[in-house]
Amino acid sequence: MNFLHPEMFYLALPLLIAVAALSIQAAVRRREQLLNLLGSRADDPDAVHLSQHRRVVRIILLSIAMLCLLTAAARPWYGSQLLPFQQSGRDIMVLFDVSKSMLANDLPPSRLEHAKFLFRELVKNAKGDRFGIVPFAGNAFLLCPLTSDTVALDQYINELNTDSVPLGGTNLERALFQASKAFEAASGNNRAVVLFTDGEELSGDSKRTLEELKKANIPLFIIGLGDPDTAAPLPDKNGTLRRDASGKLITSKLNENALKKLAQETGGIYVRSSVADTGIAAIQRRIAQLGTAGNNAGKRTLPIEKFHWFLIAGALFLFGYMILSERPASLRKALNILLLAGAFSVLAAEEPLPQKEEKEKIPDQPLQLYNFAREKQLAGAENVQELYEKVIQNAPNQPELQARTFGNLGVAFHNTGRKELAAAEQKVSAQQLDAALQDLQKAETQVKNAGELYNRSLSFGLPSALNGRNIQQLANDRKKIEELKKKIEELKKQQQQAQQQTQQAQQQNKQNQQNQQNQQNQQNQQNQQNQQNQQNQQNQQNQQNQQNQQNQQNQQNQQNQQNQQNQQKAQQQTQQAKESAEKLQKQAEDLKQQQLANQAKQAKEELQKAEQAQKDNKPQEAQKHLDNAAKALGSDNKPQKKEEKKEQKENQEKSDSGKDQQPQPQPDQNDMDKKSAEEMLQMMKDAEDKRRKDVEKFNLRQRQRQQVEKDW
Repeated sequence: MNFLHPEMFYLALPLLIAVAALSIQAAVRRREQLLNLLGSRADDPDAVHLSQHRRVVRIILLSIAMLCLLTAAARPWYGSQLLPFQQSGRDIMVLFDVSKSMLANDLPPSRLEHAKFLFRELVKNAKGDRFGIVPFAGNAFLLCPLTSDTVALDQYINELNTDSVPLGGTNLERALFQASKAFEAASGNNRAVVLFTDGEELSGDSKRTLEELKKANIPLFIIGLGDPDTAAPLPDKNGTLRRDASGKLITSKLNENALKKLAQETGGIYVRSSVADTGIAAIQRRIAQLGTAGNNAGKRTLPIEKFHWFLIAGALFLFGYMILSERPASLRKALNILLLAGAFSVLAAEEPLPQKEEKEKIPDQPLQLYNFAREKQLAGAENVQELYEKVIQNAPNQPELQARTFGNLGVAFHNTGRKELAAAEQKVSAQQLDAALQDLQKAETQVKNAGELYNRSLSFGLPSALNGRNIQQLANDRKKIEELKKKIEELKKQQQQAQQQTQQAQQQNKQNQQNQQNQQNQQNQQNQQNQQNQQNQQNQQNQQNQQNQQNQQNQQNQQNQQNQQNQQKAQQQTQQAKESAEKLQKQAEDLKQQQLANQAKQAKEELQKAEQAQKDNKPQEAQKHLDNAAKALGSDNKPQKKEEKKEQKENQEKSDSGKDQQPQPQPDQNDMDKKSAEEMLQMMKDAEDKRRKDVEKFNLRQRQRQQVEKDW
């Protein structure tokens, strides 16, 4: 809800104070009169028929009625409508200085606010004239083209500040160039340039632009702001005074001589504005002396006033104040009056109504259809897009109407995108990330469509057709959608990475555990074979035992080296999984996903325990903690692959095959392990063959010796 005259609310507090003071004064006077008439019986309820509660209620009703009437006088409005008009007047381009020196407070509250007040007075008293705005400092740009839309002009004036042009300085040449460029589409002797400035640090060569203005017969009316004799300090943002690098105060004063010279060169006038004499009257008189020209038929935005709501409410409260008396019996009379009024209204409502319901009629003309769609949009209807599309189809030769229609259509898409964004944020708070991503995708589509429609609206060259706040809000919403979407995607990606690394740590630990078991079986079998060889070969026992011990020692060293490498690899993978879980916890806490953050924290603690168990060479205990970490991350119920099942089955068969079978290397051992095992087996086979041949030769010699002794 906006107000055309918000200054009326300044009377609210004095009005309430006056009502309270008059009520107290009346109560005191009534008390004095009762004491004079009744004496000691003034407090007797049988002698005085008065209800203090009703008196308070009447005062409250009167106060509310006065506030409602005051609100109606402020002329509240909600929404706007586009209406055609035909006017004739003058074209005024206002050059507004927004440099830092305009913050000086020698014209309270500041030169900038004083100039904005003068600008509003100039627009208010110029009927039918068109105004344009060019803010300038170190640079200049056309903020508002020539328009007679007073509502849009008032909004642009409110937005003027020292941040409108980021480049410091006072480049008058750029401002005059923008003014002459804006006047290219207009001609005649009804044009003028009004300059609001303090003339501090004028820069740029404006001679050529001034020559063009003189040739086009466009005068320059200058309003000087500030004190030409006394320099005023400049306030800083933090409330202190601005100083230069050496600590000296930065001051500014009105450059009156330079401004007078500029006004004389173009045939204009110069006035200095002060608190006692604003000088705006002299500027208005010179503008009134300019010729007028008939402007083309156009359309303007007018506010839809809602003052009658408050006027009716104020009348009802005032009526209640009048019919309610302070005597106890009067309440019954007031109720009877209200009951009679209700009965009459019921009797009037008993008249038969037509049974046929008339459908809402949609206008055919583009302008009326636009206003109809605008009212629907303000009321919160959802089918306004079709109405706006129909306006665009039926008004191909009305650029201003099309520009406003595209802008309002973009607002409809923008509001839908904001609703989707709010739904996504709620689902993020409810720990529903997948559903939030879907809503963000919808919101991104709606915001993208809104941006295209905003650009289409601005392509007509009518900035007043679209509010700049909508474009800024669209950019903020688009950035918010992208950031939230990126955070959710990074969180899900980190969750998958933590699950994968935990699974890899599980597999590596299982593999180390299986390798240790296989190596233990292989060592037991080797010891058994050494015992058997010792029984069969007693003569060469010492030599063979030494050789077997050497082979066993070499094999044990290789196995220990391999176990150490596998253990280091398992610890490294467990460390990586722990770091991923810790990163997942931080991202989940940043996105306020408490459930996922707790799961990541639990997984991190289990991985820390698994890492310590691996350092202590306790693979079974480490495997238990790794399984708990995978369960916390939700990655322990994944089905095993066929290759993993087959590998586990083969390992189980090899571990249960007994002592007669030679243990084979695991499929994931490297080529160096296979080669070492094959060489060791070949050495044992060669040694066995050699021992067998030696035994046969020994037996043969014994038989020959016995035979020779017998024959001899």
